[in-house]
Amino acid sequence: MATSTPHDSLFKFAFGEPRHAASMLRSVVPREVADQIQWESLERVSVAFIDEEFSKLYADLLFAAKLRGHEAFLWLLFEHQSSSDPWMAFRVLEYAVRVWKDWLRAHEKATRLPAIVPVVLHHSERGWTASTSFSELLDLDEGTKKALGPYLIDFRFLLDDLTRHTDDEIQARALTELAEMVALAFKHLPYDEEPVRTLEKVAPLMVRLMNEHDGLAALSAFFRYTMQVSDVESGTLRTFVATNVGKKAEEIVMSTAEKLIQQGQREGRVALLRKLFIARFGAFPAEVAERARHVSPEELDHWAERLLMAQSIDEVFDGSASHRPL
Repeated sequence: MATSTPHDSLFKFAFGEPRHAASMLRSVVPREVADQIQWESLERVSVAFIDEEFSKLYADLLFAAKLRGHEAFLWLLFEHQSSSDPWMAFRVLEYAVRVWKDWLRAHEKATRLPAIVPVVLHHSERGWTASTSFSELLDLDEGTKKALGPYLIDFRFLLDDLTRHTDDEIQARALTELAEMVALAFKHLPYDEEPVRTLEKVAPLMVRLMNEHDGLAALSAFFRYTMQVSDVESGTLRTFVATNVGKKAEEIVMSTAEKLIQQGQREGRVALLRKLFIARFGAFPAEVAERARHVSPEELDHWAERLLMAQSIDEVFDGSASHRPL
């Protein structure tokens, strides 16, 4: 199972909600296309065919929508690597074919395929440098490519490179408060030596978000991301939020910081347990790793103690090793 990054978690929390995704997608697709999409029809679609390697590199969300009355898909993919992927157009093609195959299994009598509009959201220090066109991946000179033009597979994906947009341009979009906060956070927080500057930009959005029905959960997700990817200390964040957003938001910072500490302690215990298992039995079985995700920190400590004398993996869990005389 792929481990989610802080970027993935915030991306899926924010844009997994159709209204936030719609505000972002609407700001990226061409105006003439945006005017033809029935945005109120946007509905998230679950997919089960994305492989683990893909999930390690990207986070993605697929939405069904009506495009001038026709069924279509909008695909929002988040490319969160430090450099742009030169094979992105090929990966988009692979994904589209899988979506169509899955759709055809449920629509056996269909005679046409629904359109898929791919949008790649990117942030990095250098910005996107790879091609957005599939034909540029083909090993052909320009003359031959032009001659074969009608017979070659070709398409472009829409790219929203946050690195290339000014803050004013992002803030001028018709985004929801959360979508705007997330866009500015992705652009700045992982790289800014003074993250408070970004917090100052989004403080008015935080205040307005407090009144939204999902505002407290959204602020918690945002604060979690801030503390995970930037150098801001929880105390500094707490003081800033108390001064600029309010007491309730300060409480969320405190709660989020405590959860991160507990998570770090759990991850440290599991990492130690993994090393002990490998040293004692030569492996850390997948079923043990999965079980470790659901037990208390105290139980993890008991496992580590039993490992010292256990003769088998089963003894680690049944406790018999702890009763063996020295």
